[in-house]
Amino acid sequence: GSVSATCELDLSDQGLLDCGGFGEVAEINVRGSDLDVDDCFYQFLVEELGSWFAMDHRVRACDWGITEVLDDDLHRRDPVGPDEMLFPCFHAMSMGWTWALHLANESVLYLTQRAAGRENFLWRERCPAPQVRQGEAAAGVYVDNVTAIGAQLGDSSALIDLVAKEAAVCGIGVHSDSRGSMELDSLGVVLHSAERKLRHRPRRVWRT
Repeated sequence: GSVSATCELDLSDQGLLDCGGFGEVAEINVRGSDLDVDDCFYQFLVEELGSWFAMDHRVRACDWGITEVLDDDLHRRDPVGPDEMLFPCFHAMSMGWTWALHLANESVLYLTQRAAGRENFLWRERCPAPQVRQGEAAAGVYVDNVTAIGAQLGDSSALIDLVAKEAAVCGIGVHSDSRGSMELDSLGVVLHSAERKLRHRPRRVWRT
């Protein structure tokens, strides 16, 4: 759901009218909404990979209230004594791990698909752009960011609400900065709804 993939969306009046569902051009009211996953990488548990990211420092089990550990070889939990020395492991997805970005992105993508309960509404790199229809906002997922664009007031925020509810069911913390915005700031660019254009953030242009 990159910026380049977002640019493939056809939000022109004619393009939206050709999709059907719209009567007059005046009914078209493009808006954008977004949602961010809180501390995204740390919300996903990959316990079986914990030993890959162990610290070279030993601690006593009783000092950390640990009574059992996961045995990688036997795929089960084994009890440990209070004085046993252990190596702490990081069992959330480590941001430095090569696969972390991919798995985080696909997890949030799956969450968004489940929430929407429909297909062919996501824009992705190297994939055909979805068509924005009446009552059906399109969305893009970029790791921890979900961006929705709808052609009528309330369409994009309705989709983001569905994603937020599904995240709550899964116990994943999220927050939304913009709902039904005329100027949506997302992924370093700003969507100007009235003009149907993407522009760099002003501070980026100023730096250039």
